[in-house]
Amino acid sequence: MAEGIESVKNRLDRTAAALAQAGVRYAVVGGNAVAAWVSRVDAAAVRNTRDVDIMLRREDLDRARDALEAADFAHRRVASLGKAASMVVFLDGPDAKIRDAVHILWAGEKAVPAAIAATPELELTDPGDGFELIPLEDLVRMEGNWSESANKPPIQIARRSTGERTVGSQPGLVSGFPRLTQFLHRLFATICLR
Repeated sequence: MAEGIESVKNRLDRTAAALAQAGVRYAVVGGNAVAAWVSRVDAAAVRNTRDVDIMLRREDLDRARDALEAADFAHRRVASLGKAASMVVFLDGPDAKIRDAVHILWAGEKAVPAAIAATPELELTDPGDGFELIPLEDLVRMEGNWSESANKPPIQIARRSTGERTVGSQPGLVSGFPRLTQFLHRLFATICLR
């Protein structure tokens, strides 16, 4: 188990270092971003993720590809949502499986066709632990944005990161994590009710 966790962390660190060295703007998104933000509130609530998701600007793909290939990643386009070659990934070596990849999301574009809105533009980032992190407001919007039919509220961030169940359908009612609950209530009042 520890080897798998370390492998994902190593992949994230190598990706961030390669992109930073090449001067490519990026932000860590997805499970690693959730874990990084949750750790600022309650480190014991952090849960590991099995992949690395990075947001890039589409116009930076060539420079990102050069940087990541120099760091021994293998560029591929793979099927996503039944659509051939619709997702850009960087495999952790030429023989790696898709689960051992860096998945690319595009700034300012819908991540999936059923998404309510486009992903945020890649204008600002926050410093993470050795990487650039999507701002929390943008992360909450992204995590709540996957599909109109999914009815996935931003509390999914807390639920996914803590493994805890929500109480009823009220966003922010995460049992056992009162500081996280208070934090998310303040956050939702600030950004989700605009």
